[in-house]
Amino acid sequence: MMQGRTRGVTLVVWALLCACAPVSPGLAHPPSPRPVISPVPPRPTKPTATQSPWPTASPTARPSSTPQACSIPQLLADTRANLPYPEAAITYAAGADRVLTVWYVDSALDPTADGQASLIALENLVTNASMMAIRLNHWSWPCMRELLDYLHVVVVDREYTGWFSGFISTDDLTSMAVPSVHQAESVEYIVEYVRQGPAPVLAPAPEGACSWAEAHDRIYQHVGPPDRNLGFYMYVDRSGVTAWAQWDETADLPRLVSVAPTLLNVVMELRCLYPRPDRLLVTVTGEHGKPILVGVLPGKAIQEPDYATAALEQFMVLGPPELLASPTPGTG
Repeated sequence: MMQGRTRGVTLVVWALLCACAPVSPGLAHPPSPRPVISPVPPRPTKPTATQSPWPTASPTARPSSTPQACSIPQLLADTRANLPYPEAAITYAAGADRVLTVWYVDSALDPTADGQASLIALENLVTNASMMAIRLNHWSWPCMRELLDYLHVVVVDREYTGWFSGFISTDDLTSMAVPSVHQAESVEYIVEYVRQGPAPVLAPAPEGACSWAEAHDRIYQHVGPPDRNLGFYMYVDRSGVTAWAQWDETADLPRLVSVAPTLLNVVMELRCLYPRPDRLLVTVTGEHGKPILVGVLPGKAIQEPDYATAALEQFMVLGPPELLASPTPGTG
């Protein structure tokens, strides 16, 4: 059983008082084998949060009294259609647990916020994320509960600085079209990461650099229909800049050479990105969302003049275990 659960907005108070070092959210892996930040006990008092307006979206899928077969493609489509944040990515992976990751940019977050302002913003963020989760569960009912073990929420600000990453058990998630603040605050999270303060101020972007939005759009031109189980993310924290890439393949157990075309296309479009990525984390899924290749590419390989050779030589396979058992994992 996973430990480290905490409830609603209280968790951000705990986390800001916690001395734990920040950890980047693990989008590439299911939650079971991953260490969880355990918040310290709550203090008796905390400031009163001013609830920010929750973004609204016109739902495109409504619960029906007629039973319908649940499927991952339909769940992905429903989630993408009803997510109220325009800059977002949704992916599914079925490792030890079945996890739907929802990464999005909350433009209401101030990247420079600190102290009291940061605490209040975190409280609002978690409440809004909980309301979003309840509503998404409602519009896909009962498929989210049937198909998933956890909903993984990852929130960044407009500069892609990470603010929050946490898992919600779908067994505990209620279903309401218009949830109350009280219902949102009752949502329990397994907390993975909470922002500890503003990110370092970056130098101005060099000439020829591109933003994440530009790189992201160009990546999507290479990977085909947007309704596939794929997503590309960026996350900045005190450990550096992490780019995330997940896509699906039809092969049962690909070696690196079989996924090289997509990998190299992603790397090519990241070369102009500023801030420069310190690492690229990759997850390739097969049938039913099972991870068939998980690995990491050091950021320095992306900037090499011969980036294609560097990427293939420096890509490190992290799993699954059957790949690590190979004498030459990822290349055979």
